[in-house]
Amino acid sequence: MSHSLLPKRGGWRRGLDSWSLVLAVIFLLVPIAVTFAAFDPSWITTTNSALSAAAAYPQTFQGILIRNSAIALILYSGVITFGISTTLGAPFVAIYLGAFMRVEAASIGFGSLWARSGFYTVFEIVGYFAATAAGLLPISTTLPWRGTGESKGIRAYLLGAENSLRPLAVALIALVIGALAEYFTIRGA
Repeated sequence: MSHSLLPKRGGWRRGLDSWSLVLAVIFLLVPIAVTFAAFDPSWITTTNSALSAAAAYPQTFQGILIRNSAIALILYSGVITFGISTTLGAPFVAIYLGAFMRVEAASIGFGSLWARSGFYTVFEIVGYFAATAAGLLPISTTLPWRGTGESKGIRAYLLGAENSLRPLAVALIALVIGALAEYFTIRGA
């Protein structure tokens, strides 16, 4: 009888599971929405707006892709830190995104913001969401109320780490599409 550290594949173990998605919503999407709603942009002046700050961001496809991929990999790093870096990092990314979108909306209006960056922002948020869920997948597989015998503890964690590569790939594909869209939006502006 061969003993493997990894349990057999199948069922909920084949990719994202509901708990990693719930955790990603809690740590990424909720803080984006709360920050956007609660952030007070009244201190913004014409010279201090997000639009003038945007000039400091990369304007090339490679620069945009590197910035967004680095953020996604930080969110994904929870795979090797037992979810700690994802749990701590996702709210910071979310607060930044929510505040930046709120500042932009206050500067140019929500309709203009959506028309200018809505298409690529959707891909970026999907990418960050998938990276967050992937970073939390291994730890979510080891929650005490999960599993029924075959895969517990380190075996479940390792299988979760293996399965986290699929949502990471989705995240990177979404970020490539988002970076292309952002680049062409910037070039067309």
